Amino acid sequence: MALGVTIDTEFGVKTIQPNFAVRVTLAGDDDYPDGGYPLGTILSGASYLPNHTIIHVIATEDGNYRYAWDRANQKLKFLNIDTGAQIAGGTDVQAASAIEALVLAE
Repeated sequence: MALGVTIDTEFGVKTIQPNFAVRVTLAGDDDYPDGGYPLGTILSGASYLPNHTIIHVIATEDGNYRYAWDRANQKLKFLNIDTGAQIAGGTDVQAASAIEALVLAE
């Protein structure tokens, strides 16, 4: 289970509390994890998001899947583009090889 992540652009916006927007390109692997990819965990150790919580992820549909952010569990879910049902754990999602997404964190 290894979601590929490439950082395209990062923006820092300071309000009362520091907030960040990071543009990333994601790539699925051959073993989709039950409940979705733990994107919060994957990005939390990065220098641009230390000690921050992802509040939302906006990802483009790619013809294969839709994407939904599970804020409570900090996971990115892959959904069947036709039915909206979550993809089953263990599914090969390598067809999702260039998912453009905007990650919003606080």
